Amino acid sequence: MRRVRSSTQSTVIDAAENILDATHTHFTHQGLLRGLSAKRHLVHVEVTGGEGWVEACYTGEERQQGLISRLLEGARTKTIGRFRHPGIAELEYWGTNGLVLATTFHLRQADERTVEGVGWLIGQRQGGIGHLKALAFKPLFNIALEQDRKVLKSASDNARLPPEALPAIGPLDFLRRDIAAIMEGKMPSAAADPRVHQIEL
Repeated sequence: MRRVRSSTQSTVIDAAENILDATHTHFTHQGLLRGLSAKRHLVHVEVTGGEGWVEACYTGEERQQGLISRLLEGARTKTIGRFRHPGIAELEYWGTNGLVLATTFHLRQADERTVEGVGWLIGQRQGGIGHLKALAFKPLFNIALEQDRKVLKSASDNARLPPEALPAIGPLDFLRRDIAAIMEGKMPSAAADPRVHQIEL
C-alpha cells in the first residue's frame, strides 16, 4: 500500500471527475496510463448509482499499453470508477484473477480555490521483481498527478475569466451531472435510470 498527498487549484467536483474520467488519459497521460499508439478498443460503459454514490463500469478493454499499466497489470476484465459522498473517488482495476489495483482518494475543499486530497494505492502483494515494480509505481503515479494538477489549474483559471460560463459537459462526461447532484444532496439520475454507452478508448 502507498499513500500520496496532493493539493490543486480546483473544486471537489472537477477533481473527482478528473480522477474518474477514463477518457482523459489518452490526452493527459499518454504513455503513462495509456499507450502511444492510436489503437482503440470498443468499450462498454454502464453507469449506475444510488443514494450518495455513482459509478461507471468499463468492460472490453483487455490490456493497456501505458507504462504504469504494463508494470502492474496483466489482462484487464473491467475498470470501475466510483464517487461517494462527500468527496471520495475510487478506482478499481480488475484482472482475470480478481482485483489488481485499487486507488481511493479523499478530497476536500480547503478553500474557495484549493482542493486537498489524500490517496491510497493498494495492489497485490508481490515478491522479487514484482516488488521492484511496485516501488516504481509511486513516482510514476506522482508524475500523473502533476499532469492532472496542471489541467485542473488551467480549467480553474479559465472558469474565472469573464464572462462567467457554465461547465462544459460533453457526451463522454458520464459522471459529472451525477456527482454534482450528489454534492447538492440530491439523488443521482443514474439511481433511477442506469445508462449504458459504447465508446472507443
